[in-house]
Amino acid sequence: MERKCGNCALKALKNGMCPIFNANMEGEYGCPYYTTELNLCEICGGLIPKGGYLEEDNGVFHLMCHDCATGNPCRSCTKVQFCALEQDQNCQEPLYVMVQHRQGNAVIQSQQLNPKRVQATCAQGCACFREDGLEDGSFCWKQTGCGCDKHQFNWRNS
Repeated sequence: MERKCGNCALKALKNGMCPIFNANMEGEYGCPYYTTELNLCEICGGLIPKGGYLEEDNGVFHLMCHDCATGNPCRSCTKVQFCALEQDQNCQEPLYVMVQHRQGNAVIQSQQLNPKRVQATCAQGCACFREDGLEDGSFCWKQTGCGCDKHQFNWRNS
């Protein structure tokens, strides 16, 4: 079999169109992304043209793309699908509050996360909450890069 676009497995993703070059794949072009197998990331569902990363989870191996394997691990965690800080409809506190800072003769206003809302939502059992980060604003593992011991992969086929 020739390594030409007409025989490439990638064209099945978009009804004969190449998802990489967004062109009709009936030509006689050679391509460095030619493949006979479609590999999809089990976290984001994105296409993995070549290679990929294998992750072992409870004795089962899963295939991940470069971005999901090397990026912030919180993106792939089952615990971050719902963020109480941003999505809790029962909390009456606003998400942001205005704060005034004085620098010399100038008074500067800026927005910051409402500490009352953080206490009412995140501190009440969120798996991503860090008690030691309340003073400096690094109270959420998702915002500072995951370092928690509660990470669980959110596999698409599970």
